[in-house]
Amino acid sequence: SFESGRKRRMELTLSALSAEHVLLPVAAPLPPVQAQLAPKVTAEALGTITALVPDEWLEYDDAFSTVQLARQAYVDVLLARVADPGCWLDAVEVARADQV
Repeated sequence: SFESGRKRRMELTLSALSAEHVLLPVAAPLPPVQAQLAPKVTAEALGTITALVPDEWLEYDDAFSTVQLARQAYVDVLLARVADPGCWLDAVEVARADQV
């Protein structure tokens, strides 16, 4: 669907940005940290956090028809990343190891 394509683009953007994170060179190995923190990343927590993002920040383009759909897309993508860290964590860990 159209919305799932937009979520996929968001997921790819987040993955690319993760590998370039400014703190990556000083980060500890990521898999143990991910395992420890993943249980704390819930739909409820992400919903609360995304509700704090000003609407104006989510209206920067027409990727989603409403800001609520944009918020939900962030929640969905981040929950998917928690559920399947292998789809992004390995690549970010390689980038981290290269910078340390």
